[in-house]
Amino acid sequence: MKKPIHILLFFILLLSGFSLPSITEQNELVADQGIINLQSYEFSKDKLISLNGQWAFHWQQLLTPTEAQQQKTSDYMEVPDAWDIQTGTMLGYATYSLTIQIPENLQGQVMGIYIPHQYSSYSLWADGERIAFNGKVGDSKESSEPAFRKELAYFTPESPEIKLTMQVSNFEFPIGGATRPILFGKADAISTHYTELIASTLFVIGGILVMGIYQLGIFIFRRQERAFLYFGIVSIIIAARALFVEPLFFTVLFPDFSWLWQSRLEHLILYVGYMMYLLFLRYLYPNEMSRWVVRWSIVLSVVLLVITTIVSPLIYRPIFNYFLVIAFVTMMYVLVVLFKAVRMKRPTAVVNLTASILFFMTVINDALISLNWIDGMHLATYGFFMYILIQSINLSRNYARKFQESELLTDELRDLNLTLDEKIHARTKQLEVMNEKLHELTLLDGLTGLNNRRFFDEKMVEKAEKVKRTKDPVTLLLIDLDDFKKYNDTYGHVLGDELIKLAAAIFKNVVGSRGYIARYGGEEFAIILPDCTEEKGYILAEEIRLAMEDAKMEHLESSVSEFATLSIGGTSSSRHPHQCPEDWIKLADRALYESKEKGRNRVTMK
Repeated sequence: MKKPIHILLFFILLLSGFSLPSITEQNELVADQGIINLQSYEFSKDKLISLNGQWAFHWQQLLTPTEAQQQKTSDYMEVPDAWDIQTGTMLGYATYSLTIQIPENLQGQVMGIYIPHQYSSYSLWADGERIAFNGKVGDSKESSEPAFRKELAYFTPESPEIKLTMQVSNFEFPIGGATRPILFGKADAISTHYTELIASTLFVIGGILVMGIYQLGIFIFRRQERAFLYFGIVSIIIAARALFVEPLFFTVLFPDFSWLWQSRLEHLILYVGYMMYLLFLRYLYPNEMSRWVVRWSIVLSVVLLVITTIVSPLIYRPIFNYFLVIAFVTMMYVLVVLFKAVRMKRPTAVVNLTASILFFMTVINDALISLNWIDGMHLATYGFFMYILIQSINLSRNYARKFQESELLTDELRDLNLTLDEKIHARTKQLEVMNEKLHELTLLDGLTGLNNRRFFDEKMVEKAEKVKRTKDPVTLLLIDLDDFKKYNDTYGHVLGDELIKLAAAIFKNVVGSRGYIARYGGEEFAIILPDCTEEKGYILAEEIRLAMEDAKMEHLESSVSEFATLSIGGTSSSRHPHQCPEDWIKLADRALYESKEKGRNRVTMK
């Protein structure tokens, strides 16, 4: 029994070292009658909160954000949950609304929302601005269009109360409503959560796929060992299945793929995997496992494959729920088979039983989520990742035991292991490149294409440290669009966004390669100018200010002129011995405030 114990220890080490993406913390703050109070919640860059609880609910109404806020309601719906218990049907449409009360210090900061894939179509507004959508919402099957994807949305709250409005419709799927938790937090936290989710998913998919190819490679050289064939196919199927769970990587690879066939593929893959898995176990334990159970299970799977291919989701999805019950019974039968194999002292049966129990627990978790009985994260892919590692060891040991006398086979196995190392190394390199690209995306502002606040904070720390070492002058400019709120109130948020884009274009044109430009928040911008004295910084700031005047963007409500203008405050290390980035920002902000106090549309250096 020493060898199985060693394998178990190896498995435990792998399990303890494997990290899943950061999970949203379980919070006790829930919405009550359409309001969730987060004023005492400590927001940070690594914490998200689920907007669970009672949302205001308007059944068979598609209300605009203004209408949803004005219309009183006595109906509330739990989110996440299907709406059939309250409405009596899964098909229909409704409007959800929620007020989020946040700390005042988050006003003007970029916040984010992560919406996992929902089975229903929806449009989501924050403070009257649509920030996310899934398909097309309508009041009938003809006017709506289903979709199946996740959404990340960013916005900047202008008050301590955020008004969320969500129109939802469902006429195609037997699960209706907002059935998955909606996550809320700072933009950095949302980006980090999504990046970690992508990275871990790609790592697991790559690992399972490589292992599957490895098993199929062994089968090619040893055709009579069908266990490698079945297990290789199961591995590839599980890797494909992982594309359909969060973060729904399938929609990233194929954004225009049909929603209907995407839903069908998700189920077809499971039926094929079910067949291959039973064939694999039958091959490993022919004396313990009944061939009739396997045959009837294959017949059942083929029938379900045909049904799923030709009927609508309203039919095949409820049938799938019954299949999950059958799959659960099958898992119990498999455990009985494995216990028999352990009792008969079959090779590697103890480790196989341990791995199967772990895998079945994760499968049951996913089944309960699919049935909408619990909320949580799909874990079957990660469970199978561990299972495949153990089974690969099991199969390799049996294979080596049968042919250890053959020197030729030993050489072939060595070559296969080297190939596997190369593939894993190549996959690791690909993941590193993708992580770098994802990191770059988190440093860009979606509206202007400029660098975002996170980039500014990192670059400011870097330049402040360099100033201490080299004494080279660095100048910081903080810029604010004058009377921007009046502009938004007069011309609307769409033209407000256009004004922000215009300002960004002017900054790029004037500054060029002389500095780093970032959107500091809302209508505020920051420019870091390396190797720039206070005098040069003032000249460049004046160029920017005059360029905005020359753009002549109409602003009849401005307190300065009839065109849009901006105020600038700056500071430089050539004048002050700044010790940390906060010193730069405080002084530049004070200068900006002075520019505004003196009438706006001017440059002040401190």
